[in-house]
Amino acid sequence: MVLPFVRVYGQWVEEHIIPMSKQLQKMADAEAQRAYDDLMSQPAGEDYSGDGSDEADAAQDIGISFYEDISKMYQTTLNLFSAGLFHVVEQLSPSCGNLSATE
Repeated sequence: MVLPFVRVYGQWVEEHIIPMSKQLQKMADAEAQRAYDDLMSQPAGEDYSGDGSDEADAAQDIGISFYEDISKMYQTTLNLFSAGLFHVVEQLSPSCGNLSATE
């Protein structure tokens, strides 16, 4: 009874959660590009050098910060699914209720 559910659970995580890791860098790059576009669309002051390097650096920092944050969220989600799997197996397996910490 537990094994088929574990297979489905694992398959779902493998098909839907794990592939998200490949998207994190693309998401961060898109966020950095949006930030750069936004910064470059701002009116320039009289002292603007015109090369956009400051804006590029700021946009890159925004992209890196986004990647760090979204990576933490991804890892937390993966950890939650791992803990969830443990609890489901624990609840569905009749032998798990008989285990004690001293065994």
